[in-house]
Amino acid sequence: MTTATSSLLGLRGISREEMLGLLEHAASHLPMVLGEAPVPEPARSSRIIANVFLEDSTRTRCSFEIAAKRLGHQTVNLTSQGTSVSKGESLHDTAATVSAMGVDAIVIRCRELCISECHETGINSTTMRAAS
Repeated sequence: MTTATSSLLGLRGISREEMLGLLEHAASHLPMVLGEAPVPEPARSSRIIANVFLEDSTRTRCSFEIAAKRLGHQTVNLTSQGTSVSKGESLHDTAATVSAMGVDAIVIRCRELCISECHETGINSTTMRAAS
């Protein structure tokens, strides 16, 4: 499954065919994410997913972490407390630092709608906005 871009930050610019393809691809993974089917061995990769949750969101954060682990991925979880964000570092700088460490994807949950800025300014990891 490929799309025109490697990051999904919104629905603008996505064709109907791409959206249907994304939905079909997601539906094919649902049994694995729900823990109802085993993850095929080739799908088990050493991918690392960084969950950057800068606002409180227990259910959303946990659902992203559990889904990634059920698909055989490792997770790194960052919150605003205990990171440089609490000292004033920007979301962009945090995402750039995490990306430079070699994560495969970054899931971001924050109040600000600044995620497109991360994508537009050269963050190398796939970036996704976690919405409730």
